[in-house]
Amino acid sequence: MSIYFPEKPAPLYSTHHRFNSQISKIHGSSPMGRDLFFTALLFALLGGLWVLNSPGQPEKAKLKGFLKIAVNLSGSLIGIALGLIWVQAINQSAYEPIIRPGTTRLNISVQEFGKTWPLTPSSGTLECLPDKKIVFHTQGKTYAVNGMAKLMKLPPLEKIAKQDLYIPSARQDLSKIHALGLRLCQ
Repeated sequence: MSIYFPEKPAPLYSTHHRFNSQISKIHGSSPMGRDLFFTALLFALLGGLWVLNSPGQPEKAKLKGFLKIAVNLSGSLIGIALGLIWVQAINQSAYEPIIRPGTTRLNISVQEFGKTWPLTPSSGTLECLPDKKIVFHTQGKTYAVNGMAKLMKLPPLEKIAKQDLYIPSARQDLSKIHALGLRLCQ
């Protein structure tokens, strides 16, 4: 069996997760904290702009100089920063191929994954064996992706995983390759 790719494949990835992971580095990782962060930021900016731009109040007219420029400039800078984070999230989106039912092998490479490719070899073949054993073939060697395949005494896929960018003693996340393998086994 082979994999079906339409003439012009639609984007099958979500930018939502990447955007949220970038934002969570700024203020924390809980979804409620994220919502509170954005709500407080929005109210602070809108409230500051309303106070500084409201006409007819002579005591507040004194604030119009430097403070008005600072509030307007900070709102613009925050908007630009959030836009840049969103663009970065789009550029690092995950690869999601269309897999036909019955397909048990999938060729994957750095070209499809881009910056999110977690392995040192640039390409390989992901395969689902009987009993949902997921293996990865590359450069003449076979590596175990999941626990069922590790029972076959194969070397683990972690051996060829790249170093993590933030924690040098750790390896990059292999969950996307594991998830693709599980999709092959369905």
